[in-house]
Amino acid sequence: MSTRITVRLTGDIGLDGAGLLLEDLERQTGLSWRDERRADEGGHLDSGIAEVILIAVASRTAEMAYASVVDRVREAVQDWRKTHLDPPHVEVEAVEVEVAEPEPEPVPESEH
Repeated sequence: MSTRITVRLTGDIGLDGAGLLLEDLERQTGLSWRDERRADEGGHLDSGIAEVILIAVASRTAEMAYASVVDRVREAVQDWRKTHLDPPHVEVEAVEVEVAEPEPEPVPESEH
């Protein structure tokens, strides 16, 4: 079992805002994060970004306990929001997910 952690930023994020938060999250949690951006109605990814979704998956075998990882994510988000005069809306969601086990490689018939 693993936990997918999603940080959703909605509103005026700025040019570097999501990138800086992404760096903070990676530093605070030790996880690899994926950045998914959705452009505003004009279709431009600039300071008018409407939504950024940052996603990481933490394995139950990770060094940090699940609650600790989520707490670190929330702390990093709060610290990041303090750097903005008018911070965007932020949601943090953690959901348990099953990670599919890789299927074993088939053994060539000549090795039977």
